[in-house]
Amino acid sequence: MFFFKGEEPVGEIRFFEKRHTWQKYVDSKRLEITCGEAPYLMSRYDVATGEIVPIEKRCGILDRKLRVVGENTFDEDEWLKWAIRALQATYGYEFQGDNLLIARINMLCTFEDYLKQRWKRTLTQKEKEKIVNIIKLKYSLKISSTMMMLRCLAY
Repeated sequence: MFFFKGEEPVGEIRFFEKRHTWQKYVDSKRLEITCGEAPYLMSRYDVATGEIVPIEKRCGILDRKLRVVGENTFDEDEWLKWAIRALQATYGYEFQGDNLLIARINMLCTFEDYLKQRWKRTLTQKEKEKIVNIIKLKYSLKISSTMMMLRCLAY
């Protein structure tokens, strides 16, 4: 988990009590409503400047979960299993298609950033297809019934 000193996040290893294991933390469901580009979930870049944020300074929900996975897993298969579970427990809800696309891209890139940092490799094609399918399910475009009704009335 990240702690702040002034405006700078400082990474420290998080120790969990027996009843609050790191696995439960990773599996805990999180949703960002009207997520836009999903900066609350993944802080890949500074939304004001567009500059990439180094992994050590990222503080989004998925960032924190992937960091905990990296601190508590010791082989690649275990890391991949728990990183995918972190992804599966992180949701976004968005009204606009362009923002949804950016959020999905950010999630895929974030996952790959952490994989590169920990295991010095990129996703295989088969792994990428699996991750993309998870992301499609977890980041949804939602149109309210009111908006649909207004569209119908416009015709």
